[in-house]
Amino acid sequence: MKFGLALPNYGPDANPEDLIQSAKLAERLGYDSIWATDHILPSKLFPSVYQTIYEPLTVLSFLAAVTERVKLGTSILVLPLRNPAVVAKTVASLDVLSHGRVILGIGVGGGEDDRLEFQHVGVNYTDRGKRTNEYIIAMRALWCSAEPEFAGKYANFADVVAAPRPVQPGGPPIWIGGKSDAALARAASLGDGWHPNYMAAEELQTRIAKLRALRIASTRFTMSLRERVRILKAGEGPPSSGPSAIVGTRVATEERLKRLAGAGVEYFISVPIANGGDDFAEQVSRFAEIAASVG
Repeated sequence: MKFGLALPNYGPDANPEDLIQSAKLAERLGYDSIWATDHILPSKLFPSVYQTIYEPLTVLSFLAAVTERVKLGTSILVLPLRNPAVVAKTVASLDVLSHGRVILGIGVGGGEDDRLEFQHVGVNYTDRGKRTNEYIIAMRALWCSAEPEFAGKYANFADVVAAPRPVQPGGPPIWIGGKSDAALARAASLGDGWHPNYMAAEELQTRIAKLRALRIASTRFTMSLRERVRILKAGEGPPSSGPSAIVGTRVATEERLKRLAGAGVEYFISVPIANGGDDFAEQVSRFAEIAASVG
């Protein structure tokens, strides 16, 4: 199992200095990747933690310059909110500038809060799934062809030049977020990985079994999971963190990760449950010790 770290690129206390320190710490401690979260115009109805958020591809470009090894991932980019040609250009540029370190986690958005965000950006919410499927194909055409062409309902281009092309053959891997049947089908047919967030163990096992029953097209497919984690100190009680978070002692956390690996999770992205920068750094360090023993 490989491990990544979700960066603090959102929340009222998010700032450039903490992002740099977190990225460098993750690289120094042996994390395989760092990940940035996405929203563009969140509604006032959104949880307050998402009302200040740095754009993820901008964050990863910023941090590519101060890191050398860690992969750079979006967890997740709400793809249908954006023009696919612009995303393809930005991601290809970042892949070249970072020497092939990009993982593009994408999703379609969901829930009433996301519906409002689509409205604010001026994108139809109801066809977001079909739009996303088409955008993935269009972006791969821009990444992989010397003379890219695409004719679809939501994207059209011909007689264009798309350069630079990504360093990674076939373009950066695309990991599909979401846990619906449509998301699983999208991951199997169009993705290079599945990247759900915050799932109870029983549901995760059921969804992995369903995904494995589908015909997976990619030869580089990765089963991943993003989850909130708090490693408790001696005498510390658990925070109110929801039923799907991993909260416990070092031993309990290690056992939970081993069970996830046994269930088929190949890549785990930790979202530290922390209070401020110092506590965040301590949680990152404590989790790295556990990851070293599990991986």
